[in-house]
Amino acid sequence: MLKKQKTVYILGAGFSYEAGFPLQTDILRRIQETKVGLLSGDTTDDFLLLSELFLAHQERSDTLKEFLTRVFSSSVNPSLEDVFTLLDQTIAKRGFCLKYSWKELNEINDSLKRAILTIFHYSADKLRKNPVLFYNQFACHLLEERFKNGLAEDSISVISLNWDTLIEDRIYECIESTQTYKKIDVDYCSYTTPIHKDCLHTPSLIQKAKKIYNLKILKLHGSINWLLCPNCNRLHTGLGSKESIWNLYVKPRKCESCKILSDAKEAEKIPDMEPLFVTPTFTKVFDNTHIQMVWHNAHVEIAEADRIVFIGYSLPEADYHFRTLIKRAIRSDTFIDVVLKRNDKISRDTKPFQRKFFAETRYRNFFGENRVRFYWDGVGGYFRDTFKGMNLTARLKRIKKSMESVKRRK
Repeated sequence: MLKKQKTVYILGAGFSYEAGFPLQTDILRRIQETKVGLLSGDTTDDFLLLSELFLAHQERSDTLKEFLTRVFSSSVNPSLEDVFTLLDQTIAKRGFCLKYSWKELNEINDSLKRAILTIFHYSADKLRKNPVLFYNQFACHLLEERFKNGLAEDSISVISLNWDTLIEDRIYECIESTQTYKKIDVDYCSYTTPIHKDCLHTPSLIQKAKKIYNLKILKLHGSINWLLCPNCNRLHTGLGSKESIWNLYVKPRKCESCKILSDAKEAEKIPDMEPLFVTPTFTKVFDNTHIQMVWHNAHVEIAEADRIVFIGYSLPEADYHFRTLIKRAIRSDTFIDVVLKRNDKISRDTKPFQRKFFAETRYRNFFGENRVRFYWDGVGGYFRDTFKGMNLTARLKRIKKSMESVKRRK
C-alpha cells in the first residue's frame, strides 16, 4: 500500500494581510487610530458593550498612549517587540521605568493586550461581512483533503504563527454550508473546552474517539479566540458559536466549569478568563501547558510532512524558536514551497550588501540554495492559480455528498 503524501501549510502574517488583518508593524498605529464607534459591530448592544469597556478604562487607555509617547519619544511607531520586551523585563524584576512602577506597567501591559485583541476581533468581524473568496476556497480544499484519506489518517494540516482566526472562521463557514457539524472539526491539538454548551466545537482531544474528522490547526502563538481560566487552567474557545465575538471574548467572562463546581460565595471569587496569545518579545516564553502541547504536535507534523508550503512568512531570524523547531523536525527529502510577494524577490539590480535583508536569501541560506521552490504572486495570486476554474459551490456540494455516503456506510 502506497504511503499517503502529507502536506503541511505554515502561515505567517502575510497570509492574513489581504483579508484586512494588520501586520505586526502596523498594530500600534491601528490601536491609536481606532475609535469606539468603529468597533460597534453595527449593533446597539455591541456598541454599548464596547463603549462601557473602553470608556470605563479611558484613564488606562490614556496611560497607554502617554507611556508610548514618553518612553518611545524618539520613535513614531515603536516595534511591538521593543514595547513588550521592556514591559515584560521591568515587570518581572518589579522595577521602574521612568516614572512608572511595575504595577502601573502591568496595567499598561493588560491594556495593550486588550487593545490588540479588539483590533483583531474587529478585523475578523469585518471580514465576515465582506468575505474574500480565495480564503474560502482554501478552507474548502482543507476539508476535501481531510475527508479524502479516511478518519484514521490525515494527510494535511496547518501550522499558524498568527493570532487571528481567519482560517478557522472560513472552515466553519464551509462546515455550515455543507451541514457537516459534528462530522469534521478544527483540532487545536490541545485539550480545548467550549466556552458554553451551545458551542458547536467538540474538544480537540476527543474528536477522533467520537469519529469526527479532525482538521489540525496548530496555533503556535495562541489565538484571539482562546481564553484561559487562571483557576483551573482549562483552555476555552467559542469556535462555532453564534454568539457575538464581543460577548465571547471582549466582555469579562468566567469559566463555566469552575462556576458549576463552586458554591455562591466561591463563584464570586473566580477570576475572569484571560486571553491566551504569546506577545512578541525578544525573550518569548512558551511555558504554558497548552502552548507547549501545540509546539510538540507541530514538531510531529513537520517531521511527517512530505511537502511544506510556507505562505506569507518571511522566516525572520528573530523567530529563532520556530527556526530551531523546523531544523530539528524537517526531513532531508521534504519538498519546500514558499509563497511570497514580488518585492521579497532579489532583482538583478539588488546590491550585494542588500541581499541579506530579503526573505529569499533567508530561505536559501536556511534550507539550501536549490531546495526551495518560490511563488512570487502573493497569497491571492497563489490561491487563484491553485483553485483556478474550481467552483466553490460545486466543491461544497461534493463534500456534503461524500460525508452523507460515509454516514450511510457506518
